This record gives sequence, C-alpha cells and structure tokens, in this order.
Amino acid sequence: MKLALPDWIRGTSIGAQVAWETAEMAATERGELAREVAELRRQRDRDLPELAKRHQKAQVRLQAARDTLAEARRLENAAQSASMSARSRFEHRIYALEGQLRASADPAIAEFIGELDELVLAGRAVKPETAKYGPQRSKEVSNHEGVVARLEAIREARKQAEALKLEVISSDEVAARIEAIRVSIPDVPPPEHYFPFGAKLWPPPRDDE
Repeated sequence: MKLALPDWIRGTSIGAQVAWETAEMAATERGELAREVAELRRQRDRDLPELAKRHQKAQVRLQAARDTLAEARRLENAAQSASMSARSRFEHRIYALEGQLRASADPAIAEFIGELDELVLAGRAVKPETAKYGPQRSKEVSNHEGVVARLEAIREARKQAEALKLEVISSDEVAARIEAIRVSIPDVPPPEHYFPFGAKLWPPPRDDE
C-alpha cells in the first residue's frame, strides 16, 4: 500500500508520521498475504497427494467396470446369437415335420377345407336383408349381424380343419370331427329374428296375399 503525499507535507512531522503508518500498514498487509500463501501451499501439499490417490483408484475401478461391461455385452451377444440360431433350427425342423403331417393327412380334411372356402365366397355374396315392424312408426331391422357371424364361424372352422391335419387320429375320428365343425357353423337368420320381443310385422299382410 503506497500513499501519495503532496510535496509540501512530506518534509513535515505529520508527513513523516503518515508515511511511517502507511509503510507499517503495507508491511502488515503483505505479511498477511504471505501467510495466506504459505497456508494454501501447506494445504495443497497435504491434500493433493491424497486426492490424486483417490483419483487413481477411481480410474482403476472405472476401467474394471468398463472391462466388466464389455465382457457382459460380449456374453449377451453370444447368448442372443445362440438363442436365435437354436430358435431358427427348431422352427425349421418343426415346419418340415408339420409339412409331412399335412401332406399325409386324411384327404377328407382337404375336401372339407375346400368346402369351407366355397362357403366363404358364397357368404361374401350374401347381402343383408331388412324388414319393418311396429304398428305406429315402422322401424327397420337387418340380419347383417347374422351374415357377419356366419362368415366368422366359417373362418374359425377353417382354422380348426387345418389343425386336424396335425393330429394323428383315425378316419372315423376325422369324419366325426369334421361333422362337428360343420354343424357348428350357424345359418343366417331372417331379419325377423332380430325383432324386439312381442314386435309384429308392419304393415300386416293383406287378405289377398
């Protein structure tokens, strides 16, 4: 700390006193700065080596973790590859054996599936019908739900017939199963089937009809 004094006061006693006090303050301040620097260096020399050791240990652990992760990924990739390869082998073999079962299945099953395919085509050509009921305000009902239900039943029957090809059963059992599937397919009911309970056709039929 340096205090600038006018020239006229430097040679006075007051000037000398001020200069001395200023020098003392500067010396005190510099001493405090020097002590702070010395303390910081002492703390640095004490703490940094330990922190460096911790850092080094952390780096070792990090590298070990990286190595472990890399090994885990390698094992996971190997396991995934083995699983996919095994799945492919099983599926290929199963598909081949099921192909042989389908090829040697009772011919009646294939005939029934052809029958079902024709029913699907015929069912798609069926147009829903409507009918009116009610004595005051006539309302219309449709058998669209019945048409849709029959088509869905035919598709389900086809799945069941395809599954029959994989079963080892006698011709009599095949015939019985086919018949059971056939009778489970519902017919398309007329629109009147969907009338509310107690409703009557409207308009009523004429006497000359």
